[in-house]
Amino acid sequence: YIDWMDDFFVVTNRRVVYDDQQLFVRHIQQQVLIEDIQQVNTVIDSYPAVWFDYGRLVIRSFSTRTLSFNFAAHPKEIEAAIQAEIGKLRRQREPDLLRTMIEDQVYGNKPPPEPGPAQRVQVQRGPIAWLFPPNPEIRGDTITWRPSWVYMALALARPVLSFLLVLVAVLMLGSLGVLSTELGVAVLGVAFLVFGGWFYWIREELINDVYVLNRQNIIDVDRRPFGPENVRRAQLGAIQDISFDISFIESLLGFGTVRIRTGGAGGGEFTFNHVPDPRGVQATINDYLTDYRKHERERQLQDALQLIRQYDALQRERGEKLSRAELDQLIAQRTEAMLERAVPRLVERELRNTQAARRPAGMLSRLRRRRPPGSA
Repeated sequence: YIDWMDDFFVVTNRRVVYDDQQLFVRHIQQQVLIEDIQQVNTVIDSYPAVWFDYGRLVIRSFSTRTLSFNFAAHPKEIEAAIQAEIGKLRRQREPDLLRTMIEDQVYGNKPPPEPGPAQRVQVQRGPIAWLFPPNPEIRGDTITWRPSWVYMALALARPVLSFLLVLVAVLMLGSLGVLSTELGVAVLGVAFLVFGGWFYWIREELINDVYVLNRQNIIDVDRRPFGPENVRRAQLGAIQDISFDISFIESLLGFGTVRIRTGGAGGGEFTFNHVPDPRGVQATINDYLTDYRKHERERQLQDALQLIRQYDALQRERGEKLSRAELDQLIAQRTEAMLERAVPRLVERELRNTQAARRPAGMLSRLRRRRPPGSA
């Protein structure tokens, strides 16, 4: 019961979130953007499920991963809410975006600049500034994460403790007279070089293991000290799923792992290991992804608008379409020609009407002249 009390399924106007808190074990959260949802299924496969109105909700996106929520209460209502958000997003986004694009590109009514994607991360600083750099490093819209300073400190503790063990052993052997002072100093010198080199190697390897997020790409850089370098890169548009995984010990120490599944020809999984505040990392990547896809749609509309402009220019070159000046000239010519034909007709009609109005009076005067004398 306590384990299930910590499980949540959240539907917002941007994403669907499944949060699974396993007591004293780990914390897993999966998210699917509303615009990425491909199919929503409700499975009610038993009579108790029908009687008590619960079931399994299965959400499939364009990725291979499926988000499944078991024993969901009122699953049909949840499915209806998700479908409503999908329909609302599709009805609102494209007409508003197209209208804004036409206002901007055709009529020059540029909308106010929109703020960049949100950065839901807090910079963590280690206790020793020269040993642990700020994490993450934020430069404009580019965010660079490294493994948490706590994880680095745990890794660096191995050579430090090893050197301390050698130091204690040398001091004990020296106090017992087994080891001379000169030999003890030599042993400590060698141990310092060995374990100091090990310390430097671990720090440089972790410092150069970076995860970069900008408005176009995610980048995973794995650089060895004085050695090879492996760089993996994927466009934000290729991201299909973002999740994080935190064990119980990691939750106490404040770091975890973020997994990013990508598609396309170079599809695979990007793993941000031991990063601080994995929830904030996941939320920030989601915000960058939403911003990227919005501008990607704008770029597609710009291409369509540019195609219409080229077609319009080609029509004008071939004489299939008139410019505004040519249209005004054509209207003036047609109006002048119509007036030239209509005015004489109107004048002739008015003359006829005038003559017809005068004709009865002339006939009456002639009848009066022809009346015989003495007639009443």
